[in-house]
Amino acid sequence: MQGTMPATPASARPPTWDELRDMTLAEALRDRLAHDDRTARLELAITVDGGVAHVRGQTATEDERQFVRGLLRQQAGLYAVWDLLALPGQGLAVADMQPRKDGTAPPRAAIARWFY
Repeated sequence: MQGTMPATPASARPPTWDELRDMTLAEALRDRLAHDDRTARLELAITVDGGVAHVRGQTATEDERQFVRGLLRQQAGLYAVWDLLALPGQGLAVADMQPRKDGTAPPRAAIARWFY
């Protein structure tokens, strides 16, 4: 029949509002890093789960790591950024989970970063 949509399998459900928000935030964060000359060359993986961004990869310096973190934390709609970045020659022992500074996020724990 013309004008009718094919049946959707029961297992293929549309994404929830939370999933759409997370996908949209992750794309916005990737765009933010890709279009900034200071971060475009970095190979970072960004995911968002429950409004919390997780950034993984490596930066060349501590200043660069702090810059990436600050840039990501500017994104509206995020509750926090989990910094899972490593520096050359250092492994990550503890992640740094930082809430947004503008007060729009509910309180979150901040954990110090330790390298081994």
